[in-house]
Amino acid sequence: MDHPEDSTEQKNIRQRLLVAGLQCFLEDDYHNVSMRQIASLADANMSMIYYYFGNKEGFFEEVLRSWLQPMIDNMHPPHKEGAPKKFEDFFSMYYRSAMVHPRFPLLILNTLNYSEAPGGKYLCETLLERGRKSGVHWINLMKSEHKIAEDIDPELLRITVVSMSMMPMLIRNFLAQQLDEPIDEEFFSRLSAFYGRILSHGVVNNVDHQQ
Repeated sequence: MDHPEDSTEQKNIRQRLLVAGLQCFLEDDYHNVSMRQIASLADANMSMIYYYFGNKEGFFEEVLRSWLQPMIDNMHPPHKEGAPKKFEDFFSMYYRSAMVHPRFPLLILNTLNYSEAPGGKYLCETLLERGRKSGVHWINLMKSEHKIAEDIDPELLRITVVSMSMMPMLIRNFLAQQLDEPIDEEFFSRLSAFYGRILSHGVVNNVDHQQ
């Protein structure tokens, strides 16, 4: 959180630290990344990390929050201006965000795989729990608008959407070799449309078969 008395330059330093921290944590394991390394990359004094974030774990949590929160805010709630209104839109928005830092989903997965890892508890109890509730709310709203069949379990559908979203990013390099094509924005645009088609045929009421 910004300090009220911070100058514009100090806020710029804080942002540079977050950008540098993300770069370092994407490239190496949390325990191998040093605060000195991050400060050097951000062209900042190492003391500023402790001033803003308290310690390394607090800094790591803020790095995760600063890059995840905008994505969650853009996707939920569904009545928000610009939020996705159909499945294809949801996937397109996710992939556009994820492609900015293609290794970020792997960082999230590695953090969640170890419950005691720095940032793990934060992800589970704060951002992902909010995302879960918002996702279920989004699905229930689609139900109320008769876009999704009443017997669809919102939790299972949410898990399905999350799985479909993350897997291609996690095996992106393998897909590029297997398919012999770049796994880029054009690919994810086609994949989003395909996912939308699969889900709409599988979960949308037959009487309202339009996305």
